[in-house]
Amino acid sequence: MPLAPSVLRTENVAGGARIFVEQVAGAGSFAYEISRDNGVTWTAASATLTGLPDGIKIHVRAIARNATLTSGPGPEYPVYITSKPPLSPDGLSIALRNGGAALTWGEVLGVREYRLYAGSKLVYAGPLRSFTDPHAAAEYCVSAVNGNGEGPRSLTVRTSSSWLTFDPRPGEPFRRAPVERLYYPK
Repeated sequence: MPLAPSVLRTENVAGGARIFVEQVAGAGSFAYEISRDNGVTWTAASATLTGLPDGIKIHVRAIARNATLTSGPGPEYPVYITSKPPLSPDGLSIALRNGGAALTWGEVLGVREYRLYAGSKLVYAGPLRSFTDPHAAAEYCVSAVNGNGEGPRSLTVRTSSSWLTFDPRPGEPFRRAPVERLYYPK
């Protein structure tokens, strides 16, 4: 029996969305279900949803199939139906390393790709939310793209004199400072 697949992402298009699922061992095809009532009831759907009104939230899930067996449904995934381009990603941060820049940013649901700009030059376009530029530029911004077009660019983040690039101990993971016991003499 194939394992239940997870929805990796969706791509919004006017009046619907395209569903992308993870590949699971033993699956030859996938079935899809949609819920309009927060997962209470489910109806059959296709990998490309159409005819949905703007501004609603639905949930989708996938089921893996092979010639003889069907998996249980995978976890539900939210889809916000819109005919507009996506908003810009939040949280663009830069870690400067050896003359280069490691950039990361937040996820936007329903997008096909992200576009990273160094100044006005496009340096990356793809589905990942990180990019390493071997030669750090003076400033960066990022946008998101769905089936309705490219959304606005994020606020520009500068690589110099910015708290977003300040890293007093590069590569150090989070640590909690120990609390000193107070000593009260008797």
